[in-house]
Amino acid sequence: MAEPRNYCNWYTVYSAKTDEIIASGTADMIVQQMGYASRNSFFSAVCHAKHKKDNPRRRYIYHVEKIPREDIDEKEGAV
Repeated sequence: MAEPRNYCNWYTVYSAKTDEIIASGTADMIVQQMGYASRNSFFSAVCHAKHKKDNPRRRYIYHVEKIPREDIDEKEGAV
């Protein structure tokens, strides 16, 4: 059996106009917070934003970082 991953992607979504934080969390958390239709829709938006940096109509800035999975488990347990 495969080892579980020890890290997880943590996304922070900023407004492109105001640099205000709109949402943050794992992909599932962002989908719920922002109302995306699915995880695939969210991943598509992140990918397009990453490759089309000079788009003047961009609404969001996506920042992705890898964090230890234990940090996520602690945050979910605290809620």
